Amino acid sequence: MTDKIAIRLERTGERVATDTAAAIDFIPFHSASRHFFSGKALTVVRAKHAKPGRTTVGVTVKELPPQQVFLTGIH
Repeated sequence: MTDKIAIRLERTGERVATDTAAAIDFIPFHSASRHFFSGKALTVVRAKHAKPGRTTVGVTVKELPPQQVFLTGIH
C-alpha cells in the first residue's frame, strides 16, 4: 500500500463512504482516511438531511500541500 489520504468535510455535507478498491485494506468505508490504491481514492458525499448548501471537502496527503474543493448541493 502507499500513502494515506485524509478527507475532511465541513458544513452541509456528510460522508457516505470512502474507498480505494484495495482488496487488502480492511478500514471501514465510513472512515475519514484510507491508504491509496494505485494512486486513487473515492469519497461519496451527500447533503445532511437533504438540505441544500455548500460543503467543503478538504484532502491531506503526506508531503503534499492540503487541497480543498467546494460542492454546492441543490434541492
